Amino acid sequence: MKRFAKALFFAAALMLAAAPVMAADPGHVKIAPNNKGDLLFFPFYYTDQTGIWTKLTVVNTDESHSTVAKVVIKTWALSEEVLDFLIYLSPADVWTGYIATLDDGKVYLISYDDSMLTADGQWASLDNIVMQPLVVPDAPDGNWLGYIYVINAATDVDVDGAGTDPDTQKLGRAPGVAKKDIKAWYEAFNDANPNDLTAYSGDNAFIDKAQPLNILAGWMELTYAFLYNIAGLNATTLADYQNLVYIPSGESTPLDEGDSANTLADIEAALAKNNVAMPYVNFPFDLAEVTVHMFSFPTKSLFDGLPSPYFRKVAKTNPLACIRVDRKIYDLSENSTTRVFSPSPAPDKFCYEVQPILTFDFPFAEGWARYTFKATDPDVTVVDNNSIWGDRSQLTYYGAPVIPTLFDITLGGVFTSLRYGAWTDGAVAVTVDDETVYPATDINDMVNYHYSNIPDARDF
Repeated sequence: MKRFAKALFFAAALMLAAAPVMAADPGHVKIAPNNKGDLLFFPFYYTDQTGIWTKLTVVNTDESHSTVAKVVIKTWALSEEVLDFLIYLSPADVWTGYIATLDDGKVYLISYDDSMLTADGQWASLDNIVMQPLVVPDAPDGNWLGYIYVINAATDVDVDGAGTDPDTQKLGRAPGVAKKDIKAWYEAFNDANPNDLTAYSGDNAFIDKAQPLNILAGWMELTYAFLYNIAGLNATTLADYQNLVYIPSGESTPLDEGDSANTLADIEAALAKNNVAMPYVNFPFDLAEVTVHMFSFPTKSLFDGLPSPYFRKVAKTNPLACIRVDRKIYDLSENSTTRVFSPSPAPDKFCYEVQPILTFDFPFAEGWARYTFKATDPDVTVVDNNSIWGDRSQLTYYGAPVIPTLFDITLGGVFTSLRYGAWTDGAVAVTVDDETVYPATDINDMVNYHYSNIPDARDF
């Protein structure tokens, strides 16, 4: 059996070598277990007039490279973009901002961080605070709840590694680089090619001189203004997204094909989950405490015409691309809710880009729930010819591209905890000419979209 497995692996390797459009590993996007990458997802934000707001933090964890990133804020129901802006991070720099509802009832982005510009083009400060209202979408959508992603657009890199090439790293290699210099460096790429934002070759090549590194980290905090109770969560972080184009300010920036080396299909493979497990409390011992389960689908983007390969397939059966989810609820003694008949008269459907599930109707005071995501086809999701692997490939994964989070609310609306659920990753395979070439038989050579490529200890 071992001899057969080894022969199968070498056959797969030979197939890859013979296929000009395929590489052994084309640098696919993947979940970063060290929470540093070039694409961050804040799975949700929330604000209301009771004094709840969301604080956002983005850190350049590198001490020798400046970088420019794009922050994009989208709504919960249809993914309408309600605000986007660039942040300019010097080495070891951090940007902070708040999404809050003010006395006028409007939702604002508020920041005094000098890593961003105000609406009049001045650097923000305590004396020049950003108070930018978010766009108000049409009902039933709203800007009080949504999700956010951050793209590392460009990093000032030393391409040759020696620090001697005048055409590579332009800015300082230590903290304290002036923000105006970072802005001028970044805008020079657009000035050189004002009508061609995707020029990759020649003297003005963008990507050769501004490769975005995996150096961003992010955190969100839900804050109750009057009591100052805070619950925090790190961003879902992807590495090797590999933006390839100049991303301008003042223009919508969707996560669509063409702007990076990876497509939405690859991002969805990285986020794919078969099932999710999350604990809950539901007024235990007559205390006013309840859990909210949140399911975020940041690739769906119904407002942008549903570019997602996964949800386009789902939309063949319903225009809102609602997905079927099986839910089983357990108490603390392994008791669970079961149904005599199947299917349920009212199956669980998730129709929104951020889907909140309150545990008010759960039949137990405390326990956990298991959510299983239905495949679409019917046993597996297959995305054809829409991946970094080339036009002869098929990218296959189970489950759904979802980010699950949960938080508890106690008396007064105070958030006491905020955390991710637990899940089973959707297995990812790549097929070329009807032959599965990944995952290979040797586990060290498997393509894994869920973790970074960490060397195996046996290799040392």
